[in-house]
This record gives sequence, C-alpha cells and structure tokens, in this order.
Amino acid sequence: NIYVSNGEHEKANKLRGKMKIHGLKKIPGISEIDIYGKLHTFYANNKHHEQSLNDELFKFAEKLKTECGYEPDLECITRELNEHENAEHVLLMHGEKLALMY
Repeated sequence: NIYVSNGEHEKANKLRGKMKIHGLKKIPGISEIDIYGKLHTFYANNKHHEQSLNDELFKFAEKLKTECGYEPDLECITRELNEHENAEHVLLMHGEKLALMY
C-alpha cells in the first residue's frame, strides 16, 4: 500500500509477486465492536452480516453526499479494481464503516 500510495505501482506489483511466490498473504484488517458483551467483527467486504446493513450504509453515504457535500477520496484505493467493482463501493465496504453502521 505504501508503494501504491506513492505512485510506485511497479514496485508494488513486484513485491506482491514475491509474496505470492513465497506463499505469503496480506492479513486483512478488522474492526470490532462490543455490544452488550457480544463481540462483532467486521472486515472489508464482509459477507457475514445482513444485507440491510449494506443498504443502510449506502443510504447514509448518499445522504452525506447530497446534504453535506461529501466526496469520497478515491485516491485511497491502493489496488486495481476488477471489472465488477465500483471505487465508491469498495471504500464504503471497509470494516470500520460497517462496524459503525451496525
């Protein structure tokens, strides 16, 4: 992520290639929230929660954009998106945002 954020995509790709060769994977970050003694864990693109949580998150983001002028910083994305991904969607689906909406 450091290489990509500095525009050094070639170095980032080289490092990712070395990691793959050696069987190394980046450990995803998590966000946790304790509600009444029960720990809930969230991570980017978490598929283990209700769709309604995603729906509420998208509604809230749209409200921030229309009522407050919020614009997501798409420069924060440090990887190439596949053809089925939307940049704003990727940013919204981070674990800390999901935890806050929960």
